[in-house]
Amino acid sequence: MNALDLSKVKNFLRKNIPCVILVIISFILLIFVNFRQNQTEGIERTIDTISVKSSLIEKQMGELRNIASDLKNYKDLEAALYKQCFDFGNRTAMYKFLVKLEKILGKNSANIAISNTYNLTKNRTVALNQDTSEYVGDFLLVDFTVNLQATFSTAITLLKTLKEQKYFTNIKQLDLKEHIENTSREGTVDLSKKEPKINATIVFSMLGQIGQGGDRA
Repeated sequence: MNALDLSKVKNFLRKNIPCVILVIISFILLIFVNFRQNQTEGIERTIDTISVKSSLIEKQMGELRNIASDLKNYKDLEAALYKQCFDFGNRTAMYKFLVKLEKILGKNSANIAISNTYNLTKNRTVALNQDTSEYVGDFLLVDFTVNLQATFSTAITLLKTLKEQKYFTNIKQLDLKEHIENTSREGTVDLSKKEPKINATIVFSMLGQIGQGGDRA
């Protein structure tokens, strides 16, 4: 029976060779199409993954560019701030600064002194009349006290000069009192012909740091 059936199948195949070929070809094409479809879907998934990763990388690169830009702006700002900090380690610069103020006051009776020096970095009071090399790079806030007996215009000139300094300067205290001239009956002074004087106490603070040179002469 099996031999008979096998014989019939063989006869059928011989008589229908074109159909058999078409079936085989169709089967091969079906396998090929299915393989190509799976391959295409795999490629599409890979492309989608690459696209997502590419978008993520572009986003990260954009953020890095923003960070780089912000960092540059920060460094530029930091450099500008450093330029506006007085170098309290440079005694020559300190001397020139005090001489400049004294020239404004002229021959008026005045006294300029450092009243307080606070190390902002180490959070403690320090003294500038010593070796400051241990404070190199530290930020300081220094208070100056000016006691003077001068005309009102001289005091105003001093205040304007302090305001126009390229350094960070802040007026902390300003006390103005009328100066009473001591006159006698024998030597009366005509006050209407001269600008009246005032007694003034001015306290101002200046932000700075000890430069890389430390305590320099």
